[in-house]
Amino acid sequence: MPFEAGIQENFCVNIYKQSLCLFEITDNLSKHIATSQNRLNRYAILWVENGEGNGTIDFYEFPLARNSIFFISPFQPFSFSNADTFSGKIILFDSEFFCLEKHAAEVGCNGILFNNIYDVPYITIDAEAEKYFSNQLMQMIEETKSTDIGKIDMLVTFLKQFLIKSTRIKKEQTIAIEPNNSWMPENEIIHKLKSLIEKNYMQVKSVQEYADMLNMSSRNLARIVSKYCKRTVTDLIHERVVIEAKRYLHYSNLPVKELAYKLGFDDPAHFSRYFKKYAEVSPDEYRKAIRNSSN
Repeated sequence: MPFEAGIQENFCVNIYKQSLCLFEITDNLSKHIATSQNRLNRYAILWVENGEGNGTIDFYEFPLARNSIFFISPFQPFSFSNADTFSGKIILFDSEFFCLEKHAAEVGCNGILFNNIYDVPYITIDAEAEKYFSNQLMQMIEETKSTDIGKIDMLVTFLKQFLIKSTRIKKEQTIAIEPNNSWMPENEIIHKLKSLIEKNYMQVKSVQEYADMLNMSSRNLARIVSKYCKRTVTDLIHERVVIEAKRYLHYSNLPVKELAYKLGFDDPAHFSRYFKKYAEVSPDEYRKAIRNSSN
């Protein structure tokens, strides 16, 4: 069954390749999400208003609870398992409608809410935030019905406000989990580093090159990453490469040799050793295990 099956109310805007959709999660759709691995070609904000279980995004499992809001990047695999029937809302939008990089200065959600494999991809909200987000969604739904001028601009504004509020909550909850990890200038360096890795991990795997991009020494960068992430810069790079490799091994039939080249390795044998070092099995063994578990 396609992901869009089970939509109860569908409010969509498609203008000049710009796309925004909002819809309710119904019983059929919740069961599909709970029993299938899903991948979307757009950004998704998935608000679970009711329901319990576990959410899996990029092979990492997280608790699924009432008033959790998940942020899912294009083609990022996700599913909910062991979930009772749950309800909620989904916002889908593409980069033509709202470009995260273009709006980075005003919103700052890229690498915090989206495209962040290093942190939990969701927030939990209280009653006050629930009221705020419900109001934003109601205004967005009403605007999708409008025939007046400035429709896209209004919808972008509402989405931007939704993302800004979510980013603020995410930062607050990050600090609450790690009290010593206040959102200071050094934390902004971590954010920029993660964004740079996301853009360049296929071509750039050198710590020094990332330090150069940030106009700082590799030693200082290593110190900051160790302080805030409890890992090395090399660890962050390797995690991103291995996650992408796992995605391809799981969801495509791309030969391991071609995958090695795609991920920036000149030698497929080097890639196989690299993958086994961090995943503890070879690429072929990983693919075989995943497919056997699905049968």
